[in-house]
Amino acid sequence: MRYLVAAFLLLFLTIGCATDNKALLRDVENLAEKGSPEAQYHAGMFYNNGIGTPKDPAKALVWFERSALSGDPLGNYKLGCYYAGQGQGLVAVDNNKALQYKLVAAQHGYALAQYDVANAYYENGKMEEAVRWWRQSADQGMPEAFYALYAVYSEGKGVPRDVALAYGYLKIIERNAAKQQMPEIKERLNALESELSGTELSQAQEFARNWKPQKTPLTIKALSGIEETKRLVKSKNEN
Repeated sequence: MRYLVAAFLLLFLTIGCATDNKALLRDVENLAEKGSPEAQYHAGMFYNNGIGTPKDPAKALVWFERSALSGDPLGNYKLGCYYAGQGQGLVAVDNNKALQYKLVAAQHGYALAQYDVANAYYENGKMEEAVRWWRQSADQGMPEAFYALYAVYSEGKGVPRDVALAYGYLKIIERNAAKQQMPEIKERLNALESELSGTELSQAQEFARNWKPQKTPLTIKALSGIEETKRLVKSKNEN
C-alpha cells in the first residue's frame, strides 16, 4: 500500500507540473503575441524543449526569429543554434549566419554563446578572437572553455606557449573533474610543473586558488528558464 501511495503521489505531482507548464506556456505565448521579445524567446524554448507541449521545432524557430528580429540576445543565440545545425530540415546550415546571431548573445555576456563564438573563430583560424572569447566564457565558469585554453597554451597552438597559464587553467579544471579523470589530470599537471620555476609555480597555483566564476546576468537568466518565464509573466500581469 505504501508503494501504491508513493506512486500515486508521483503521478499526481507529474500531472500537476505538466498542467502548470501548459498554463505557463499559454501565458507567455500571449505576451509573445503582443510583441515581447523576451516572451518570444521563452515561448520558443518551450516548443524547443517540449515543456508543456510536444516538441515543435518549427514553432520554436518562428518564435526565435521574431525574438532575434526584436533584438533579444537569447533569441539571437537560439536562432544561431538553428543555423548551426539544430534546425535541420527547417533552415539550411549557414555557419556565417550562426556566428552572426550567436555573436549578439556573446557580446551581451552569455557564456555558452561566448564559447560557441570562440570555437567558430578557432575553426576559421582566428586564434586571437578565439582566445578572447574562450577567456570571457571561462571567466564565467564554462568548463569546456578552460579545456580549450589549457590546450592552446600548453601546446602553443596559435598563441605563444605559456606553461604557467596552462597549469593554472588545468588546476581550475581539477576542482570539478570526475574521479576517473583525476589520474590523467595529475599526470599532466606534473608534466607542466616540471617546466616551471618555483616562483612561476606559486603564481600559477595562486591564480587557480583565487579564481571564482563571475556569471553575467544574461548567463544566470539563461540558466533559469522556467523561473525567468514565471517572473516575466508575473511582472507583466502586475503592470
